[in-house]
Amino acid sequence: MARCDLLQLNPMSYKGTMQLLPISKNNSRQKIVVGDDTGMLHCYDFKRGEPVVVFEAQLFENQPVTCLALGGDNPIKRDKLYASSDQKIVGISKKGKQFFTMSSSSTEAIRFIHTEDTQIWTGCDYICNVYDNGRDKHLFMSMDTINDLVISQVLHDNSYDTVLACQDSCVRIVNGSDLEMDIPTVAPVRSIVCKPRSSLGKESNYIIVGTDGGEITLIKIAFNKAKRSTEDTGNALFDDYTYGWTLEDSRGSTATSMLVCDLTHSGEENDLVVAREDGRVEVYVLEPSANNNDNNDSTPIGLDSNTPKKVFSSDLGERVQGLVCGRVNHDMYREIVVSTYSGKVVSFTSEPLNQRDEKDAYGRSTATLQNERRIKHLEGEIETMRTKVTKERATVDKVKETKKSGEKRKSSQKEPFTLATAADFSSAVSFFLDHDKGAYMLSVEIQSALDFIVVRSAVELEVVDTEDDNTTLVSVTPSNLLESDANERSPGTDADCKFIAALHVPKGEKRAYFAVRPIEGQHGDMLVTIVTNTSPKLAKVVKFPMKRLSLHSRVHNMTQEDYNRPRCQVKFTGTFCICVISP
Repeated sequence: MARCDLLQLNPMSYKGTMQLLPISKNNSRQKIVVGDDTGMLHCYDFKRGEPVVVFEAQLFENQPVTCLALGGDNPIKRDKLYASSDQKIVGISKKGKQFFTMSSSSTEAIRFIHTEDTQIWTGCDYICNVYDNGRDKHLFMSMDTINDLVISQVLHDNSYDTVLACQDSCVRIVNGSDLEMDIPTVAPVRSIVCKPRSSLGKESNYIIVGTDGGEITLIKIAFNKAKRSTEDTGNALFDDYTYGWTLEDSRGSTATSMLVCDLTHSGEENDLVVAREDGRVEVYVLEPSANNNDNNDSTPIGLDSNTPKKVFSSDLGERVQGLVCGRVNHDMYREIVVSTYSGKVVSFTSEPLNQRDEKDAYGRSTATLQNERRIKHLEGEIETMRTKVTKERATVDKVKETKKSGEKRKSSQKEPFTLATAADFSSAVSFFLDHDKGAYMLSVEIQSALDFIVVRSAVELEVVDTEDDNTTLVSVTPSNLLESDANERSPGTDADCKFIAALHVPKGEKRAYFAVRPIEGQHGDMLVTIVTNTSPKLAKVVKFPMKRLSLHSRVHNMTQEDYNRPRCQVKFTGTFCICVISP
């Protein structure tokens, strides 16, 4: 698949902020709609590789677009847009006209939305709401943070189920306000995708989950809705599920977004597209032998019956926030369209771009013509930016003149003038336990170039070699210097700092990785100070708690091998009864 750089927009800090509008009567291509951190919604159509602005709408003032979803009265042709920010949801038509506004009653910010007819599902940090015609209908509170949300008919054929990817290593399937299935996983779930609606059947469905550490697992769910009763609450939960294949990643990069589609034109949606945290986009397809039906059986073969194989991989170098599939540049070729953390919109197409374009009289290739049109579009954007910079300079010069005229200077010497401003920057920081390495993986990414990172901790830490292509240089302060410095400090200051390390990032890099192993039994906070390589420099501090049992992780089931492992025992002997033993 060939790469095409389509757009460079404002940064996008939230995933799920890009969608493709359906094909219309007058256009056989699909339009791209993107929401950014400035609260703007952009819609573009591509004519022979040249982006054409369909509409731009300022939905939210000084607030980012946190999610973007498609909806509409027709379930086949979903041509209406719903965008969220904070506790607000706005509906936009395909022409950019606002037709709907709703404010959530929840105090948590909306991170996920989905619409079906008059119903809207919203997902926050812990709360999942269902609204019907703008009114509260159902509410479910998760036991841990919700990392992803998908709506599909997994267990019921007459109602929609909410599938939640949770931080406590569980996938929860909710119908209305009722929890109907609780599926344990090996690690916290970051992304999830369900079986496409066109392939939903009455025998079994499946969901594919991406967990911390890079694993992708398929879970088969039977459609016969077998139930079990819990002794604690008396509620009925579905338990008819089995684990299928698992795909591992050699780098251990978490899958942030996944998509099931038909890229190979096989007639079945059996191709899995994965976007990972480190910027890689991968395509997994079934083996050719799996698609061939030698026994002349009419039963379709899907992802739940065979393990897919990776056939394509490309590294974008930064976090992927949006992932869609459709026809954007050409009506005959499907494309994978991704949006990145810094605002890039990139396409991977199966179109032969190096071949001669049939409509070009000079014999140039399709890629050459598309690049020329994009360069022309970029020149127009540069001219617009120059105009904005000129206006801002005029505003600053006016402020300078106002200050100079109001001051009475005693000397004729010219003093330097500075204009103080407050600025913040977005950062994507993840800190999770890698069970195989027994260490915590710290990943830092910003939308501009990094200068350096300082890590301070009240817990003793050990730097762990990740054995990958990490180019970050780590400098650790010796422990004897920390002890001597702590003795010289006065009480009440930061005297309990037991670990200091500086991460030196290569010039121009936006990402940095770091692996540490704490000492169990100690607890405290780890502070990560991020400094940008900009003018002026900016810095922010991110805090992570280190708990006493920091290297312990939750297990849902114990094997016989786990039971046979040696354990610690405490025995009490003497003349006493159990009631005198205090906990």
